[in-house]
Amino acid sequence: MSLEGLSVHSSSVLPSGYNLQVLLSLVVVRMRIAYFSDVFLPKVDGVVTSLVTLSAELGKRGHEITIFCPGPGRGKRIVWGAKNVTVYPVASMPTFYPDFRLGTPSGRFLLRLRELRADVIHLHSPGPLGFEALAGGRLLRIPIVGTFHAYLMEPEYLKIVRLSRFKRVSKTLWRYVIAFFNRCDYVIAPTAFVAEDLRAHGLVKPQRVVSNGVDLSIINGVSAQAVRSVKKQFGLGDAVVLYVGRLSQEKNLTLLIAAFERVARQFPQAQLVFVGDGPMRSRLMRLAKKLQIENRVLFTGQIEHRQLLSSGIYQSSLVFCTPSTSETQGLSVMEAAGARLPIVGANARGVKELVDGNGILVEGDDIRGFSEGIMTFLGSERRRRQASRLSRKMARRYSIDRVAKTMERVYASVIE
Repeated sequence: MSLEGLSVHSSSVLPSGYNLQVLLSLVVVRMRIAYFSDVFLPKVDGVVTSLVTLSAELGKRGHEITIFCPGPGRGKRIVWGAKNVTVYPVASMPTFYPDFRLGTPSGRFLLRLRELRADVIHLHSPGPLGFEALAGGRLLRIPIVGTFHAYLMEPEYLKIVRLSRFKRVSKTLWRYVIAFFNRCDYVIAPTAFVAEDLRAHGLVKPQRVVSNGVDLSIINGVSAQAVRSVKKQFGLGDAVVLYVGRLSQEKNLTLLIAAFERVARQFPQAQLVFVGDGPMRSRLMRLAKKLQIENRVLFTGQIEHRQLLSSGIYQSSLVFCTPSTSETQGLSVMEAAGARLPIVGANARGVKELVDGNGILVEGDDIRGFSEGIMTFLGSERRRRQASRLSRKMARRYSIDRVAKTMERVYASVIE
């Protein structure tokens, strides 16, 4: 691609004969990037959070970002904005899953994409809008990057629609997903585990491991006053076990309630706090009541992401716990590590790469293992301090500024 379509920030005269990779090492090149995602605000999950964080950082760095996403429905609007970022909602229809809408195919997106003169397309899901991204990229000859975010073809998700017993369904969906990403020019995997898994299932296109990013500047800026304030707001004590994420079936949260019931017997001051919302909330509340720990389990509801990072909730906790076996990486685990929390997590998929000395890994169905892991950190200040130091060190690798620089190099390589 010639440099005529790119805005170059430099006061010097550029020598001739430089390719795009060499040029990037000398100056900052402004790119026009089109993101396509089948999930977006007001729905909140790891995919949406990572997309919002990356878009805002790249926009801040001078790139022009347009996000194609499903509209939120009649009478609703997307309340979010960032520098150099434009959100382009398309017509959508509701689905069986709360807050999840499918974008409906339309030729209008193609006109909009051509007007943008995008340098690169980056799709974030293999649904209807992902297909539009593939079609638009091929018709307009725009390079396409795809990120694999979720194991929708695995039992953790299939059981939501009561299909987890049918192995043939999983195999069919795997073939579909691999065929989809093999139509991209370049594929991003958030962890090495995911990259290897995709290759094992038949991915042949070039790929690279690029983590989701965390805005550590917000986490590091939390004041002691903010921590005192959030503790008072939610009635938090000094022995909080924290979970942050969607309250949905694939997150394995009934196990966390059962494990905490064992913890509560040994630690009378311990509290379990769920930050987030989802279709499992009522069921989890009933289970806590059945186990007679409802006064020790708190549900804060959904908290806007930037507000969550600055609220002090992470810093008000002693341990972060996630029993989810479905994570391609685990954005909330990375945020918790950034806040120096010890991690108790499932020994599965992406979480395994986030816990190494800074926490304890437990098999996903081991209630006793999770309860003992939590109690290890509640009962030992020495273990907490050791894990805390290693969590902070690990989190630096996933700072959003590092991730954004890596993505710039990926985009430049694909454009070239």
